Amino acid sequence: KVRRKNTFDEVAHALVGDEQEQELYFRGELTCDKLRFEAPLTLVVSSHNPGAANLAAELAATFANAIAMTTATESNVANVVEERLAAILRSTHAERLFFLLYLNKYTFLGRAGEALASQCRTMLNHDKFSIVIVHEQDDTRGACEFARFFTTTPDDLIADDLYAEIALAFHEQPFRQVSYVLAAQKLGAVRGGRRRSRKVIAA
Repeated sequence: KVRRKNTFDEVAHALVGDEQEQELYFRGELTCDKLRFEAPLTLVVSSHNPGAANLAAELAATFANAIAMTTATESNVANVVEERLAAILRSTHAERLFFLLYLNKYTFLGRAGEALASQCRTMLNHDKFSIVIVHEQDDTRGACEFARFFTTTPDDLIADDLYAEIALAFHEQPFRQVSYVLAAQKLGAVRGGRRRSRKVIAA
């Protein structure tokens, strides 16, 4: 099992004094190419969740052919958003479906935030363990302190343990590679991916 703190510390240590933009690895480090998914899965993102689609696209590009993305679209008609999400949850591939909740400084604001909160309620009623929460740490992508979400998130979602599990931290590159690994494991990836040539930094 990868512990986030130690993994990030190791990557940071490896990069000290190296000014070139390249992928660096420790011998024995768990990397994206060493992971595989036993079956394809789908990430559901909300059109009311700014940045979620971009993050899902990052994961889909990193784990090609293993992760698909679908969007719960917005609508001006009452209850259509919930019905759209409900339709996705009733799909034949629902057992391999996860709802990606992306947290940055724009999450749960205004009308979009109200619609996102409604979708989160739907997911909590459906299966709270299929919600994968990621917390953006890159300032260029809207990073903010996690404490902010205890003021912007509707009280009922907090009371219903939306944040019962620790959110996955998504840092800037090159640390983001570690975040990909942690997210993949959360989504059910296991060791066994094919190897590829890479530069190895001895621990």
